Amino acid sequence: MEKDLIGKHRLLEKKVPVAAEIRRFQWQTKNPYILQKERELLGIISTFSAYNILEVGCGEAANLVNLRAMGIKARFFGVDFSCDKALFCNAQRLKDAFFMCADARTLPFRDRAFDIVFCRDLLHHVDDNRREVVAEMIRVSRGKVIILEGNGDKFINFVFRLLSPQERGMKHSNIISMRKLLVSFKGEKEIRAREPSNLFRFILHYDYGIPRLAYLKIVSVLLDGVSKLARIFTPPDKWAYILAVLNPSEINGNNRAEKERVFFDIMAISKGASWWGNVSPAGQARQKMRAELSARYTNMTWGKEVLEVGCATGDFTKNLCMVAKGAKITAVDISPKLIEIVNKTIDYPNLKFEVGNMEHLEYKDEAFDIIVGNSVLHHVELCKVLPELIRLLKKEGMIFFSEPNMLNPQIFLERNVAFLRRLLQVSPEETAFSRWHIKKILEIYGFKDVRVIPFDFLHPLTPKQWMPFVKRLSYLLEKTPLIKEIAGSLLIVGKK
Repeated sequence: MEKDLIGKHRLLEKKVPVAAEIRRFQWQTKNPYILQKERELLGIISTFSAYNILEVGCGEAANLVNLRAMGIKARFFGVDFSCDKALFCNAQRLKDAFFMCADARTLPFRDRAFDIVFCRDLLHHVDDNRREVVAEMIRVSRGKVIILEGNGDKFINFVFRLLSPQERGMKHSNIISMRKLLVSFKGEKEIRAREPSNLFRFILHYDYGIPRLAYLKIVSVLLDGVSKLARIFTPPDKWAYILAVLNPSEINGNNRAEKERVFFDIMAISKGASWWGNVSPAGQARQKMRAELSARYTNMTWGKEVLEVGCATGDFTKNLCMVAKGAKITAVDISPKLIEIVNKTIDYPNLKFEVGNMEHLEYKDEAFDIIVGNSVLHHVELCKVLPELIRLLKKEGMIFFSEPNMLNPQIFLERNVAFLRRLLQVSPEETAFSRWHIKKILEIYGFKDVRVIPFDFLHPLTPKQWMPFVKRLSYLLEKTPLIKEIAGSLLIVGKK
């Protein structure tokens, strides 16, 4: 029979009594010294912005509880091969946290579903299946993949291997084996050592040690001293933990920004500055209305530094220049072809166009008072773009975006029916938002005073003679409960 270490691990975990799960969970989340060290170890995760985080092999969810206590506001998801552990996690009733029983080799999630996917002390439990597990973590991540794995070359970990049958796979875990494991995955990756000494984990262990010693100040001081000496005299390849950070967008070549650039370059060559939604009288009126709303909501006055992201054909940009006289406007787009076109056709003294990728724009920190965009956020990876917008905004700086509303029947169909996507020139990576979803995402990434308002029932194909009537009707519908939720667009305002 084929050897299946994941199955063996599940049998071993079933032998662990619930009392041991509770002790381990409380040890990692309540013991003062262990809690301090756990947060130091998990600190790498808090350095990345995320809307949702998946832990593969979540155990009792102690890692996610500690991340929440560190101030991370993301939605947490955890999977474990032990259904008993998943039940234990759900019994904790953690806010915005969801747990399920699943096999790490076949995660029940769509591609690129999470901003961060991480595992801790998992790979030595799936010894013969490490490559499959890492590949699956990469598949479901659109941001970062983080691996924290115990180093089998550390003496204390050797002791743990002798005492715990579940840990014996750690003999194959070290920095060299981690490099060999990840070398086949293309793209950017970083491997380094963490935690110079883990003697404290043995002395204060909930089963083998005396955890109450953590409450004695002298013990904490001595253990800190040991860690400082280990940092000086222990070579990194003998430290207790191995940390690997991978960038899946580079590893699997699934770069959304590049796909969008190619799509809009092709559109610029084939269509020029004409899209079906902006050439009609109603389409032009919609652009003017959005520019007026952006100036009103952000107080776009004389001397303000304004950045427009995703300027595309410049229709919104022209209206912005007319309503924000005196503001200095920089408009960027990822498509060089589009920027080439608008530089030839649009010229205002307070305006400049530049090629730029919203994920990493080459402007100094806090360079802009206001950042605006018209139908752009639904094209990009928010986990990469929103931290960049925060970086570029001055303190108390404002954002204004107009985005498609997923609850609108036409938008729902054109985003989900392949034929309509092609007919209406929807790019391959394009999506839409519900107002509750985008509001929560913006708040998680650090924006405050976020307002998301459904608006606009004026369709771009509305005949010119009908426009006055439809505008008045649109105003009434925007004020009508329930009906307003299916408006065509979402007006999004927020502050740094």
